[in-house]
Amino acid sequence: ERDRGSVHQFQADGLVGSLMYRGWSAWFLGHPDRAEVLARQAVEHARALNHPHTLGLALCFATLTYVLRGDLALARTEGEEVLHLCIEQEMPQWAAMAQFAVGAAVALQGDDARGIRGIDDGLAAWSHLGSHLLKTWILGFKAEALLRAGHHAEAATTVVDALRRIDDSGERFYEAELHRLSGETLVNFDEVAAEHLVGLREALRVGVLRPVVDDGDGEAAEVADGG
Repeated sequence: ERDRGSVHQFQADGLVGSLMYRGWSAWFLGHPDRAEVLARQAVEHARALNHPHTLGLALCFATLTYVLRGDLALARTEGEEVLHLCIEQEMPQWAAMAQFAVGAAVALQGDDARGIRGIDDGLAAWSHLGSHLLKTWILGFKAEALLRAGHHAEAATTVVDALRRIDDSGERFYEAELHRLSGETLVNFDEVAAEHLVGLREALRVGVLRPVVDDGDGEAAEVADGG
């Protein structure tokens, strides 16, 4: 009952917010299964409260957690649910977040063009609301989608933009992934192939949580060994 009262005071349930941030932290610390459990608990608790804003929060954060885990079908299901909820309840903040999250899932499933449009639409809506949070993460999703689509130059530009925003905002939780993506974009250009190693080494220094992909000549293994 105490939690139900706080929902109306703070416009969202504190337990849901805590569970979601714990879930993200679990993923970044290398515990993806724990992240999934926490995301599911948050959504379950939000549904029980019957409070649309809290449910929108929970579904958005859960969608992003599933994208991180690679549970793309589930990410799209949760994301599309929150998009419908946001239209019904007029919640533009969560609608924007859901747009770029679903866009990322769509792109990672192989529909690059549609996914990138979704990320761009979500980012535009997010910016229109005046929000600067999470932009480094959103741009990271876009860069990965561009890489998969073969748009290497645009991917490289997007990563550079995201890394510059880190210095401006101090938002560093996705920094390691951005350096990894920087290395992957640079390796596609022969004239800057050596910088690929610099990007990967910087990713390792910051603390990459996803495996570095070997490009076939053993370079990634040498980086991992400190070579």
